[in-house]
Amino acid sequence: MKIIPESPTDPETLTKILQGNETPSLKHYKQFMLKYGGGHIFPNTVKLKESIILEGPLRMFAVQYFHTADRIETRSGRDLIMRDFSAPFICIAVEGGGDEIIISLDPSDIGAIWFWSSYGTDGIHGTKRRIADSFAHLLKSFAYYEDEGKTPPWNRMASVDDDPAVDLVLDL
Repeated sequence: MKIIPESPTDPETLTKILQGNETPSLKHYKQFMLKYGGGHIFPNTVKLKESIILEGPLRMFAVQYFHTADRIETRSGRDLIMRDFSAPFICIAVEGGGDEIIISLDPSDIGAIWFWSSYGTDGIHGTKRRIADSFAHLLKSFAYYEDEGKTPPWNRMASVDDDPAVDLVLDL
């Protein structure tokens, strides 16, 4: 995997964002934020086994960007998302259509990854689905599908190996 990283998140800020949770289920996400601070990952496509609300028969979506610490606080505070998640959570990434990737901070589901879309069936609530058991599990589900192509900023680069991209290395 490759990443175009942001600035590493300082430990105090990350502790605040994760609401003091020190559980092993958050280990890889914490490692990611302390080392890279968010950014663009390649490959970035997730293929779901079950439909969520995504269009098309492949049920795929591209994670456009992993949020920086500042953006996590802004995105996680949106009333629209809080209507659908009563338990503690943070928005960790945004999907190509503006939907969010969320990590649960609920003690009964801590570290689980959810897909949230503002599109719902009742006009009030969005749609959500649990898509991974952990951040490591989410990253392992990423793949490149040639039919889908590359997304920005990768499609503007001659090679995914070009600067400012670096190898994404975590203790997975």
